[in-house]
Amino acid sequence: PHLDEDERRKLTANTPAYQIKARTEGEPAMGAGAVYPMDESEIRVPDFAIPEFWPRVYGMDVGWKRTAVVWAARDPGSGVTYLYSEHYQGQGEPASHAAAIRGRGDWIYGVIDPSWRRMRWRRASLKYGICWCQVG
Repeated sequence: PHLDEDERRKLTANTPAYQIKARTEGEPAMGAGAVYPMDESEIRVPDFAIPEFWPRVYGMDVGWKRTAVVWAARDPGSGVTYLYSEHYQGQGEPASHAAAIRGRGDWIYGVIDPSWRRMRWRRASLKYGICWCQVG
């Protein structure tokens, strides 16, 4: 409010687009750790029901400090892939991650970080019915 439009324009001229709301409106945003230099609103779409015939997959990065899983569905007509769900948990046992995976569709295959070999995931995947393929 204390800056006129000209000053505001000058200050934001060299500011990355994904940081403008944070700098001008105080809205929290990713800082130097941002993976992609864009505002999330540029790629976010309203929620919609994913048709059952769309192929789906999940990707999983395992670790004790953090295990992350993201689910994707691909529109076969347009070729656009939509990320539609995530699971992010620290210090969780394989059973809790497996429940999150099965809860989104136990028929969905996934890919897993090759570091799974250092963990208990081979036995857990059989015990808890997780479907996956190793990448790398």
